[in-house]
Amino acid sequence: EYAFSMTPIDGLEVGASYYDPDDSATAQQEEGGAYYATYAIGGLSFGYGKSYQAASIDPGAGNTTEYHDNTMMSLAFNVNDSLSVSYEDIESLQAATTSSSDATMDVQSIQASYTVAGMTLSISNEDYDNHDYTVGNKMKETNFAMSIAF
Repeated sequence: EYAFSMTPIDGLEVGASYYDPDDSATAQQEEGGAYYATYAIGGLSFGYGKSYQAASIDPGAGNTTEYHDNTMMSLAFNVNDSLSVSYEDIESLQAATTSSSDATMDVQSIQASYTVAGMTLSISNEDYDNHDYTVGNKMKETNFAMSIAF
């Protein structure tokens, strides 16, 4: 496994990784990698990432997942020291050994967090298309959390 990250200019971080484990599969050996970039200026930050993972496949495995190809983008804004909001978009392709079984799952998420004294209140709302890589399967999820520091 190999990974690196660097900060070429103030506020910008880039990185990449690659892994190739010992694998006894003969049709396709597992491997994967990713790269990302984040940039922050003042209270605003952007992020972009891409990852790929090829599955371990033996001959005669039938229709199975061949690889995942993921793209992630995010935007966050610290309104002030107490309030932050963010948005994230994820697209994940699950490619099967037969292209008729390919499915792309999309997730859009918006979050907000408010801190006062030792208490943080946060809320997130996620909207899934093709949840669990099942075409037509939609899901919405809202999470509320509260943490208190003593």
